[in-house]
Amino acid sequence: MKFRTFLGAAAVLGLASASAPAAEKDAADTAVEAAKKYAGTTISIVWEAGLQSLDPLNYSGPQWEKLTGIKVKVVEVPTDQMFTTRCRV
Repeated sequence: MKFRTFLGAAAVLGLASASAPAAEKDAADTAVEAAKKYAGTTISIVWEAGLQSLDPLNYSGPQWEKLTGIKVKVVEVPTDQMFTTRCRV
């Protein structure tokens, strides 16, 4: 009987985890649909210079433009210039 309960719980957990990505997809689809009203515009984002900026330049920026019609301009800034104050201990 315990084995049967375990299988039932595993099945429920499996269904719950299978439905989680669908919920995330719905949120992503909602965000894309909301952003489409700004198609034809350009958004500028500040990103760490160097290898870090390759993602928005080569992948996520073009993907966002393809999905929404919003161009992404990446402004690369050296790491030491990204923040205006530094913590002093």
